[in-house]
Amino acid sequence: MVAHGKLSSTDLEERILAFKDKKYDVLVSSTIIENGIDLPNANTLIVNKAEKFGLAQLYQLRGRVGRGKTQAYAYFLYHAQRLPIDAKKRLRAIVEASELGAGFQIAMKDLEIRGAGDILGANQHGAINVVGVSHFIRMLNKAVEDLKEGRQTKTTEVPQEVSIEIPLPAFIPDDYIVSSKDKIGVYQRLAAADNFGYLEELEQDLIEDYGRMPKEVANLFHVLELKLLAKKAYLTNIRAENIHGKGERQLILSMSDLVRPENILSLLEYNSKWLVSGSKLKISFEVLGVSWVDELKESLRRLGKKMKNLPGEKVQK
Repeated sequence: MVAHGKLSSTDLEERILAFKDKKYDVLVSSTIIENGIDLPNANTLIVNKAEKFGLAQLYQLRGRVGRGKTQAYAYFLYHAQRLPIDAKKRLRAIVEASELGAGFQIAMKDLEIRGAGDILGANQHGAINVVGVSHFIRMLNKAVEDLKEGRQTKTTEVPQEVSIEIPLPAFIPDDYIVSSKDKIGVYQRLAAADNFGYLEELEQDLIEDYGRMPKEVANLFHVLELKLLAKKAYLTNIRAENIHGKGERQLILSMSDLVRPENILSLLEYNSKWLVSGSKLKISFEVLGVSWVDELKESLRRLGKKMKNLPGEKVQK
């Protein structure tokens, strides 16, 4: 049985009812069936060229089966060796949103894939599209909670920015993400990363969308992790420079006024080779060893670790 939009309304209705009454076992149809048709006896859906459909369409089509007591199956077929990124995201989203009440999840994912504008205005582009929907909502929720509790973010609590200048090639190669637009979008999302959870989410998204990350992209995530750890440790700069007269290189951490003595002691307890020189901490690459990036991360964790207040000190909030 065939059903499509060029049929008269009477003919179309007769065919749909005939299929519903089990007079036919197979219905070949256009997307006309995606809305307003209840077929409880349909238990298998096959969508051809699923990469051509929008996310909302795929979700509606999938909803045509499984409306009765019989176990239902939906197969989405695509015809390409390498799918476009947006098509891949749509198909992955429809697979992941399989639980009851997944409509909201689908709507949010569709919003993120197609892009969104300012939430407080009429512009069709803006901050949401730059940082991603999920992260923007996280930021918005945090701002609302702060306002409810009367909290105000103090700009003196953490340095505004941390600069990282280390010998680590960190970028997105052209053969990993070919599209310049997609590459800029990824860079924008990476720049907005302000916690490790969001960074891990981005890493998984990149692997799912573009495959295994090359070394340069992995290094990019190392640099971002170092930046987050450095902010937590109240550092303003991490840089590498040559040691005069020795032919060696060293790492220098520049500390802000917010770094506490007990945090420096915590770092020295972990690795006593760190040299304290005024507002700077220094160590040679040779001391850190081959895995100097991992060692630097652990050093920053120790430096940024929350410490108990010393006797006579004011309690830190």
